[in-house]
Amino acid sequence: MPEQENRTLNDKFMLRLPDGMRDRIKAAADANNRSMNSEIVATLEDKYPRPFSEDEDFSMAIAWAVSCDPKRAAGRFAEEYRLVLQYIREKFDLDLAGHDIEKEYFSDPRFNVPVSNLAKWMEFSFGPWVRQLTKAL
Repeated sequence: MPEQENRTLNDKFMLRLPDGMRDRIKAAADANNRSMNSEIVATLEDKYPRPFSEDEDFSMAIAWAVSCDPKRAAGRFAEEYRLVLQYIREKFDLDLAGHDIEKEYFSDPRFNVPVSNLAKWMEFSFGPWVRQLTKAL
């Protein structure tokens, strides 16, 4: 496929920038060794992350459950642990109460989740679910 034809398959969006913003984007792009387009896309990806797939959602939930398991965390995070187990039960129809989640699931390499991804998941998926749950109470 010719280069020009391939480029038309990408989503294009014309944008008017306020005075001075182009220069700020250019400076940030130069500092990060990337094009202005890549800088803008990276900024938008950070602000508007794509939703997690069901597999990613489950992996993050398991990683969070293991991270905040009160047995591992010296009794702390009991409420967070209860909430993530409820999330897993509701979202995936899987009751893990009483299971050794770390032994049963976390040895799977899919659950070796970077902390940055876990933080994004908590903000993007789990956080809104908790807020919705607490509004319903």
